[in-house]
Amino acid sequence: MPKGFSSYLDGFRFIAAVIVLVYHAMRPEMGYSGVGIPYGPDAVMAFFVLSGFVIAFVAGTKEASPADFISSRLSRLWTVLLPAVFIVPIIDFIGMTATSAPYSFSSVPMGFSHPLFRMLLSATFTGEAWFWSYSLLSDGPIWSLHFEFFYYLLFTIYLFSAGYWRWTFIGITVLLFGPKMLLVMPVWIGGVLLYRLRHFLPHSLWLGAALMVVGADAIIVGHWIGLDRFWPDFLHSSPLGRSIALKLKFAANFPWMNYVGICVVVHLAGAYMVFGQAQAVPSILRRALRGLANGSFAIYLFHYPLQFMIAARLWYMQSDVDRLLLVISGSLCISFLIGLWVERLRRPLTLSINSVLRWISARVPRLFTPHRKANTFPNVGSIILPRHTP
Repeated sequence: MPKGFSSYLDGFRFIAAVIVLVYHAMRPEMGYSGVGIPYGPDAVMAFFVLSGFVIAFVAGTKEASPADFISSRLSRLWTVLLPAVFIVPIIDFIGMTATSAPYSFSSVPMGFSHPLFRMLLSATFTGEAWFWSYSLLSDGPIWSLHFEFFYYLLFTIYLFSAGYWRWTFIGITVLLFGPKMLLVMPVWIGGVLLYRLRHFLPHSLWLGAALMVVGADAIIVGHWIGLDRFWPDFLHSSPLGRSIALKLKFAANFPWMNYVGICVVVHLAGAYMVFGQAQAVPSILRRALRGLANGSFAIYLFHYPLQFMIAARLWYMQSDVDRLLLVISGSLCISFLIGLWVERLRRPLTLSINSVLRWISARVPRLFTPHRKANTFPNVGSIILPRHTP
């Protein structure tokens, strides 16, 4: 991947995480009474597009065996998720010992019933299966990891299996997880398409800059004209629609989510045209952006429980602005520090998962295609995965 575009993606990932953090910090449950920003859910769609792009990149250039690919993907999720399963309850306990006021808002997408069951579902990526929606206590943002795992799983099956096994496993996976996540899957596929078609983009600085602006402005304008509220308002206009929205939960506004996904793809396509030829990135800048990007996953997953804890401890502070600044800065710094710690767990976890998978594949040799040439995808005539060597 070009160094310039890679560094841009690192910065883009960190900014998306900060947008989600600020969006949640400005919600009423944090004690803030001012006007918030509407772009938090849009930043989650940006993460989905980035995920599809990066997964297509590593599948096409680095991880050619199923054991390497699967262990890397699982370790990436579990490195942060498994510590969260044990840390989030502690954070919530500390917050609730001060006051339960922030946790009592009915609009907050979280739950505290059956905590051990929620922890188990979170660790196994099944909290959003079918029409379930079980958060890890106050950690509402964890829903997107369940969606992302589902997309990883389908992509892995498609990539490393063939014939009867491929379609059997895909069918079983969809039956186990349900149709809800498929409604948002085009956003993730958009990232895969962007990677596979990136070499067809013209090398035009001005056109690329224009696409970057158009992609970002299309989201802003969509909010301004109320496009983001059109489908939710339609659903809530009838009892049946309200029932559908309740069942779909985080995927209920899927038309808008897919619209945002298209805008993000357009923006990143423009960014590739602008930065795709840049190879000379100052090493200090590249390392700084990579460090921030490495912490973005932990920022995304830990910030919301931390914000509840900090807001609870500062609940009786008179100034909304002072509380807001402390909630933002505190949750950002603590979650980033947690990210530095959990990142050290990734390599040993990857090696452990890899060993288990190689042991399984040696005993079930037909389960996966044992090895495939790097830089290629299965040739099934799919527009999503066109045959093209990067």
